[in-house]
Amino acid sequence: MVAFRVHIFPELPSTQTYLREWASREAIPDGTLVWALHQTQGYGRKGTPWLASPGESLTFTFVVTPEPPFQLLMPRIAVALHETIQPFVRERLFLKWPNDLWCPRGKLAGLLTELLWQGPTARAFIGVGVNVYQRRFPSPPARRQLSPDRRAAPFSPGLAGPLPGDFPHLVHRSPCPGDNGFSGAA
Repeated sequence: MVAFRVHIFPELPSTQTYLREWASREAIPDGTLVWALHQTQGYGRKGTPWLASPGESLTFTFVVTPEPPFQLLMPRIAVALHETIQPFVRERLFLKWPNDLWCPRGKLAGLLTELLWQGPTARAFIGVGVNVYQRRFPSPPARRQLSPDRRAAPFSPGLAGPLPGDFPHLVHRSPCPGDNGFSGAA
């Protein structure tokens, strides 16, 4: 299992971009995790903007070296996110393939996995955005509003405690038969 090293920043344009650029300048170990308390230029699949208001969202990215087959990486990450968040949500969650976590009121979280090759080795940069109290979305809305105010949010108190700390460790619990998880130091 990979040992995670968390680096917290008050604000970044994008945790995904920051970590990828950092890895392009120097060797960073598997398990390096960048967490921004406020992300100003986050993005999702196909470059879709990921809006994250200060104090309303959790945004972080970590890097790992996955073992083949790579097509099992996203399902493993999605299931780990579901298992991490479900105990803190008052509603039933479901996964919307390939990278979203939803509840009956709307999108709760999104995942972005970018597989980059460094020589013969693939490195996965895994971005996570969780709409804990997010209330404002672009118009027309790319995501549905979750709740009109903080009192009606679908989350129970305490979500920020396990994220991003517990989530990366759950990724190692493979839900896929024949999947060996990530390589790297324990």
